[in-house]
Order: sequence, then C-alpha cells, then structure tokens
Amino acid sequence: MDYTKYTAEDFACDAYFKQWVMFDKPEASQFWQKWMEGHPEKEQQITEAIYLIKTLSVPESLFDAQREKKLLQRIHTSIRKSEKAHRSITISIPKEWFSYAAVISVFLISGVLTWYLIAKSGLVLQEENLVEVPTQEKSIHHQTLRGEKLPLRLPDGSTVKLNAESSIRFAESFGQDHRKIFLSGEAFFDVVENEELPFIVETPSLSTRVLGTTFNVSAYPNDLKHHVYLVSGKVEVDISKGATAISLTEGEQLSLQADTKKHTKIIPHNANGILWTEGILIFEQSTLKDVFLELERWYGVEIHPDSGVDLQEKVSGKFKDETLINVVQSICFYVNRNYEIKKDKVFIK
Repeated sequence: MDYTKYTAEDFACDAYFKQWVMFDKPEASQFWQKWMEGHPEKEQQITEAIYLIKTLSVPESLFDAQREKKLLQRIHTSIRKSEKAHRSITISIPKEWFSYAAVISVFLISGVLTWYLIAKSGLVLQEENLVEVPTQEKSIHHQTLRGEKLPLRLPDGSTVKLNAESSIRFAESFGQDHRKIFLSGEAFFDVVENEELPFIVETPSLSTRVLGTTFNVSAYPNDLKHHVYLVSGKVEVDISKGATAISLTEGEQLSLQADTKKHTKIIPHNANGILWTEGILIFEQSTLKDVFLELERWYGVEIHPDSGVDLQEKVSGKFKDETLINVVQSICFYVNRNYEIKKDKVFIK
C-alpha cells in the first residue's frame, strides 16, 4: 500500500487508518505515528483525514467503500469552497502543535460548521437512517509486550490473563450496563456469572458471548488461525454478521481460518491450548515458522533463521519455565541446526 499517494479522503476511508483514529489500537497507533515521522509532507492530509473521521459518523451498513469515499470527497470539497468564500473563518495549526490535543481542539471548534456544510451541499440522509452519535466514553487499556504476561481483575470481578504481545480495551462503564471487551492477541478469561449482563469478547475475526464461564481466546493479528477453547460453561461465537452463532460446550474448541472465515469445531484430546497460563510452552507437530513466532512472543526476542532453514519442518516439545537458551538448544538439536544468541536476537544456522 503506497500511502504517499493518498489524499485526505483516501486516508479517511482506509480501514487501518480508522482503527488508529477511532479505536486507538496499539499496533495501528505505532504504525501511523512512525509513518508520519517519516513523511512530514503528508501532515496536512493526515490532519484533514482525522478531521473528517472525527466530525462525521456514518453507519458502515449504509455505504460501501466506493460510496463512502464519494461522500467524503463531496463533503471535503464543500469545506474547501466554504473556506474560500468565508475568509473570516480561519483555523490554523502550527506544525509544532500537531498532536492529538491540537487536532481534537479543531474538531470541537469546527464540528457545527461541518454539519452545516453537509446540509448545504445536499448530503442529507433519509430521516429513518439518522443515528444519534454517542459521546465517546473513556476507555481503559491493558497491554503486554513480547516476553510479558499480565493477570488482571476486571471491575465485575472476572479475571483475565493476557498472553505476550496482547492487549484488551474496555469502557470505563464496564460492569454497569454492559460487559464488552476488545481483544488483540490471546487471553484466558474466568468470567463471573451475570445473566443480565452477558460477557462479550470482540476480536477482528470473531465475537464470543458468555454469561459465566472459563475460556481462552487466541486471535493474534498475524496468525492465520484463531481459536476459542472452552474450559467450562457454555459460549456462543459469532464469526460473521447475520450468521447463526456457533455454540461451544465444555471441552470444545472452535478453530477459525482468519482470512476465509472457514471454521471447524473439535474436541481436543488435551488442554494444551491453555497451558501457557501455567508457564508451559508446548508444540505438537508445529512448523518452525510457528515455533519461532511463538518464541519471539514468549521471550521477547527476534529470531533470524538462515535462508537454508526449512520453516515448514515440524517439531514437538514441552517446556515448563525454561530459559530461552534451553528451549532454542533443544529445538536446534531436534532439527540438526546450530544457533547463536546475541542479546535479544537469535540466529538459527
């Protein structure tokens, strides 16, 4: 994706850009902040795109991507024409003030003007399609880096254990009139029962709904397969809007192909999927590619295999509270390879 050629409208329609602006997802936030540092010439387009997203909320179900872009282009054109016709209305943002606080201030000042321009340009939605835009509520974030795990207790008494390189986000009002959590990565949940407030875990690929139970959700953005494993109780998993939810009972696991949404429901012969909560690292006929990715998350290192290493070669092993060097040594012995560890980098030869 060549973002250097993007206009403000292109940025405003880009799903990954909107993840940063609307939901402040850690990975997206890190990417866009770094990208902006390397492309200061796109500051104006970025500012305008954020302005468009923050001051206009259109339900995605009403417009496909093409119609949404046309709408934003027309609104943006109207704003530019208005700025020329009404020179007395000037909003200036010095470069050294370019920050979230400065941008939000512009949104507050110019929100009324934007809606006026929408009406003047004829972009009025049908009355039955109008929705009330709720005031954005402050969110609470918890995040782990590579090599970290984090136990948490939620406001409703439920507990969560975050695996490495994972994050959860929920509103300050969690436990009052809802119990919805947004997850990126992997986490183990022990949910306090509350029939009036279902506990919902949302990921980009699936939604898991429970009343009171113990389960594990693994949905790392870079993983091809995502999993929901139920230890006790009962859960319902939604993998697409409008489709019938998939029910899981104790001991069942749902595996989802993230890109195609194809899924299978199985009864694993063991509970290996949650052994990470006990400090146990386990591989069962796992490819070296998956093993290296897991070791990077588990120990907070970077693994660099030589080009001659067959990443599709499969290995098995079980390690409890082992050091990085012991695990790497065992795996390299298994596949007949050498290794070298330099600080936080591991080279497989």
